[in-house]
Amino acid sequence: MSNNTVRIMLDIWAGPIWGCTYDQETKKYNYHMQKLADNKQLMAIHQEIQDLYSSYYHFDHNDQPVYFDEKQEKQDKTKMLLLFQQLLSIINKLDEGTYTIDDRETERIKNL
Repeated sequence: MSNNTVRIMLDIWAGPIWGCTYDQETKKYNYHMQKLADNKQLMAIHQEIQDLYSSYYHFDHNDQPVYFDEKQEKQDKTKMLLLFQQLLSIINKLDEGTYTIDDRETERIKNL
């Protein structure tokens, strides 16, 4: 990923904005685009999406070591799409034509 691309995708215990690291000591995300990390509203949405998506994973559940709750993800579809809309809106407002957004989730969520 180049320094001018904001990748949006979901994985367990990872917020949707990729290209960052989380510093345990400072409790802050470090991005190659600091203006994203400095936006408290954006980071709150980032964390809410991360927590919601991670909640779909269960361990040692239904006789499986790792279980992903697809039913709950579908039930939360509208909420997740609203959060993604807010997230992308803020990123677009912060953009000054210096980067592109590689959104790998919105269409997938719409198609649930």
